[in-house]
Amino acid sequence: MITARYVRRLLLAALIIAVAAALASCGSDDSSDSGGSGSGTSAPATTTSATDSGVAEAKARLEKAMAPPDFVPGTKLDGAKVAKLKGGTIWFVSQSQAVPYFVSVYDGIKEAAAALGMKTRVFDAQGKAAAWNQGVAAAIAQGAKGIVLGFPPDQMQAALGERAKKAGIPITDAGVVDLKDPAYPGSVGHVGWSYEDAGKIEADFMVADSGAKAKALALLSVGYKVQEYRLDGFRSELKELCSACSVAAVKHVPFAEWASQLPTITTSYLSRDPDINYILVAADGLALNVVKGVHQLHNTKVKLIGSDASEYNLGLIKAGDVQAADIGVSEKWLGWASLDVILRAITTGSADNEAVPLRMFTKDNLPDDIKDEDALFPSDWRGGFKQQWGL
Repeated sequence: MITARYVRRLLLAALIIAVAAALASCGSDDSSDSGGSGSGTSAPATTTSATDSGVAEAKARLEKAMAPPDFVPGTKLDGAKVAKLKGGTIWFVSQSQAVPYFVSVYDGIKEAAAALGMKTRVFDAQGKAAAWNQGVAAAIAQGAKGIVLGFPPDQMQAALGERAKKAGIPITDAGVVDLKDPAYPGSVGHVGWSYEDAGKIEADFMVADSGAKAKALALLSVGYKVQEYRLDGFRSELKELCSACSVAAVKHVPFAEWASQLPTITTSYLSRDPDINYILVAADGLALNVVKGVHQLHNTKVKLIGSDASEYNLGLIKAGDVQAADIGVSEKWLGWASLDVILRAITTGSADNEAVPLRMFTKDNLPDDIKDEDALFPSDWRGGFKQQWGL
């Protein structure tokens, strides 16, 4: 059964990819490498001690990534200055509130604003890129205390960012870019995570789970640059920990062709190279159709590693159905963190990027209720934010 959390990630990927794909090639390509080297040649043999060392290090890193994430407090803010913001309005300019991902982020924003005695307002662009800038313009015109972007920031008109800056209205974003992406006009900092680090953790799982005997097929969409960051991290970690492991091939598939092409691509690669024992999908939305392909090959023992911690995918892990691991963040935590960045910009005159912690999930650490986001990410981060805000 496809659940709300899976739909959330699938629709989010569709919207972001639709924008990026307009600027990118809509084809697909193949590449291969060995041990993350990109050479396509056989990996050199490794000694037993080197292999054991890599596996041990991968297990240690994986164990850390699977633990419940801790809230890391920032500098405590001046409570009197924070209190003066009571009654002000935070605007969330959303790609589309038909996407459950953005609904959940906005729920987090509303929770945080309520704790501060502030109001919120959402501008629903309904998936129309032209409307995103209208939402930012409306927020500025109506005297927003801060603006959170729920669309790719590089699609915002630079003039609007400058206008917001002159008006003293800080702008941040929630989970729509990588932390290493450049700032844009009016931005006081990104809120998100490192896709490269996520890729490294996924490689840790593959090395540890296989005992350094892994060969992967990587499946990505087209025009979504953060997926490339993930693949870069994945490859670099393999190169460090497991020279005998390899990425057999990388395949880019346009979003519009996921359903029609992914099952065939999966069966084709696995039939051609039966040594492939892992599939990395750069977004959870690809997994449904990849699993369909795996099911057509009754004898394969390939394991899928996912990205986003979507409910549907966590269900596959729980059921032992192809997928063995997945990584993601709490969307409500993203909402609270966006308020934190805005508060810091207003009360201190400066802010910075804020990372929301990733957590890796396998069958060993999944809670009984995979629909409960607070069970997936157990930490008193709400209390932590309140304490540093002087509440």
